[in-house]
Amino acid sequence: MDEPDDRDILKAQYHLRVFFPDVQKVRLHRVPLQPNLSLQHIAMANLENLGIEYQRDLDLVDVSTWNVENCMIWTIDDQMSLRDLNRFLKLWIKGSNPKLKEFLFIGTRRSSQTGMSC
Repeated sequence: MDEPDDRDILKAQYHLRVFFPDVQKVRLHRVPLQPNLSLQHIAMANLENLGIEYQRDLDLVDVSTWNVENCMIWTIDDQMSLRDLNRFLKLWIKGSNPKLKEFLFIGTRRSSQTGMSC
């Protein structure tokens, strides 16, 4: 898969901003984001469902601040450490994000697949 160029990034950002006010469910698959429209901006949009597939630079500690009811994250090739996942789960259990009702994390490796649903 080719890396996105600046035109691809601007086009993705434009479409996300245009439709955001009316959207309740978002699923991102390797969407090229930048600081002016980050995953943090998207996740604060009061969403019912947010699905994130193979997104680079994903920080689970940030997930605890997101304004979503259901969050599904798919990662590959150890993009997320078990330590970060454990830290997020501890924060969530302690009530750091009361709006989040369901969290699904699926980590895929080349030879096997592991998953956790809470």
